Amino acid sequence: MGTNISSSSSIQPGNWSFILGAKVPHRVRVFAWRVCRGILPTLSNLHRRKCQVMDICPCCEMHAESDMHILLECDMARQIWSLSDLPWGIIAGWHGSAEAWIRHVAFSLDSVDYQLFLVIACLGMKIQSASSSSTTWNPPPNGVVKVNFDGAMLSNMCGVVAAREAIELVAHGGWQDVILEGDCAQVISKLRNPCTDSSLISSVVYDIKLLCSCFHSVSFSHVMRTGNRVAHTLARLATFSLEGSVDHPASIIPILVAEYSAVA
Repeated sequence: MGTNISSSSSIQPGNWSFILGAKVPHRVRVFAWRVCRGILPTLSNLHRRKCQVMDICPCCEMHAESDMHILLECDMARQIWSLSDLPWGIIAGWHGSAEAWIRHVAFSLDSVDYQLFLVIACLGMKIQSASSSSTTWNPPPNGVVKVNFDGAMLSNMCGVVAAREAIELVAHGGWQDVILEGDCAQVISKLRNPCTDSSLISSVVYDIKLLCSCFHSVSFSHVMRTGNRVAHTLARLATFSLEGSVDHPASIIPILVAEYSAVA
């Protein structure tokens, strides 16, 4: 039942041929490598790296969002796997680390099914991340302050700079339990990721993470544009302002009333 990718020698620790040899898109191989290295930006991984975040899975709100939970154990993950024809006994028949799970599946399936397994695992995580993004603004829990930011669709750099200004505002206000929320998925993804990269916005992301170290707890939430209308409207108005900022414009009052009415 082994394959040319996953022979008995290729699944030994330190041998990455079961990933590098898979005929899948490069981003899927990178995803699999990140799983095996334990560096997926799951909430449990962020919590383990001393990031002050709540590690409860936003999809099921029942268990910690560990690697194996988001890949296999969450109800939503199981629903995604059930749509495939891959043998459930092999997919769910391993209890251990995420790396050992992928090695087990690589050894147990033929090459075509194993490649399909990697693609589904990668897409499944993206689906769950997208499904956890709200389409409406929701109030924070008692004792927690939520601050929304927006870069007015100008660029990721504008978005991450807006996020830094938002977190500076919260820090100056003395709040300790914070939710930073925006509709720029790439910015939120990089803030959640414990690793750094060489992208243009990485230095600003690093600044934000340093600022977050002064809080008791902080989490990063992605919301769809429809749930970020106040911040988006303010950002758009600021682009047409000579000062580059606006203070309490009357035009956002109807939006505030509508969002408050929706959650009241």
